[in-house]
Amino acid sequence: MLNVKNLTTGEVKVVYRVHFNNANNVFTFEGVPSEKVLAKMEGIFTYDGNNDERGNAILTISPNWEKATKTNNANNEPKAKKAAKKSAKVATNDTTATGTTNEPEPKNEPKPEPKKKAAKAKTNKATAKAEKVATIDEPKTNANNEPKNDTGANDDAKALMEIISRMKGGNLDAEAVRELVRATIDEMAANDTTGNVAKAVKVAKAKATAKNAKEVYCKDFDDIVKDVAEGFNVYFFGRAGSGKSHTAEQVARALGLDFYGQTTIQFAHDVRGYGDAGGNFQDTPFFKAFCYGGVYFQDEYDRSNPEAAIVLNSALANGWYDFPIVGRVTAHENFRFIAAGNTQMNGADEEYVTGQVMDASSRDRFATYYEIDYSHEVEMTIANNDAELVAFVEDVRRAIRETGILHVVSYRATKYMSARKDGNKENVLTRCTFKGLNVDEIRLIYGKLHNTSNVWACAMANVI
Repeated sequence: MLNVKNLTTGEVKVVYRVHFNNANNVFTFEGVPSEKVLAKMEGIFTYDGNNDERGNAILTISPNWEKATKTNNANNEPKAKKAAKKSAKVATNDTTATGTTNEPEPKNEPKPEPKKKAAKAKTNKATAKAEKVATIDEPKTNANNEPKNDTGANDDAKALMEIISRMKGGNLDAEAVRELVRATIDEMAANDTTGNVAKAVKVAKAKATAKNAKEVYCKDFDDIVKDVAEGFNVYFFGRAGSGKSHTAEQVARALGLDFYGQTTIQFAHDVRGYGDAGGNFQDTPFFKAFCYGGVYFQDEYDRSNPEAAIVLNSALANGWYDFPIVGRVTAHENFRFIAAGNTQMNGADEEYVTGQVMDASSRDRFATYYEIDYSHEVEMTIANNDAELVAFVEDVRRAIRETGILHVVSYRATKYMSARKDGNKENVLTRCTFKGLNVDEIRLIYGKLHNTSNVWACAMANVI
């Protein structure tokens, strides 16, 4: 967050996610600003497409604006009154620290301007520029002098292809454009010493593979989506590696919302953020989802510090929260909350010994509990439809329950076994599937198997 002052009118404005580096006199924006964000900063900052080494956008401030050190006093209040308000705010913070909840509502505090999140994924910088060029100079006919089909006007790929085609004289077909893009990427990768291009290509390929893969959901998925869509807070519980985090991400995608994940919270600032030495607000995943909309997922909730969870409870109960530096913010209409843990928040058990007993107020924040357990369909997808592997894993889990041995064979084990199935299966079993168990315990589990002719069971026999 940064305060800027108009040199002509004296007006002071607050701009969010913008920071000033005193070392090199550069303004930066966290990430790449969208067209909507740039529109809000129009006349104050301009963005020429240049980013720093962290990927943050480098902004240029307009000549009639400068960095300010004080926020604008909207009511033109005298200094004495402003000092009184400051003292009241300090008293409010002191009261909060001692646990009192009857806080006075601050007035005229800056609010971050909420960004509306569309269901469509964000376009990258190159695509955004392509859309802008297409809007400025959009031909009425195509390369063959035929009327354009308006139904494809919003297709980013077609717009980009058409722009490149016009730049090259209008004689490029789809395959030629693809060849041009591939050649450009190869050239960039060859000259890239940081490895960022190769990483970006790897991520893009992974996303394309995931998009084309068959999506499998837990058995209660439709009910979960309905609950979350209607604003109910939901809690997932289940054994380690059963897909709780993955299910939360699927819910966010189903609702067309951004996903913000965070694991165990131990301190209040893990939730509400803090002001650094330069007076800048350091935000958190919760702050982003709360202010701008999105699904906030709090994993390992039952292992969090109960005192830190109270901060989260307060925001959920009231629908607003007083963040450091920023002040009071009302929850965005598209803010949604999901949490997960191995227990039902009643404390540790024999298998999950670090579980915390969460107080009644924490448990009451959740309208529904859903048990996320291992699914045969999901496991088959993870194992690339290796029925023999899945049958062995399911047989092992049943045998473990019957022996009473405290051990987990999760989806992570299935994924590793599938990846190493053509190697030494005995090593895979000892290093992954039965890691941490001694030979006697593995022998007890083997004795409870229903199918000892399975190829993995035969490898297990060699281990014992």
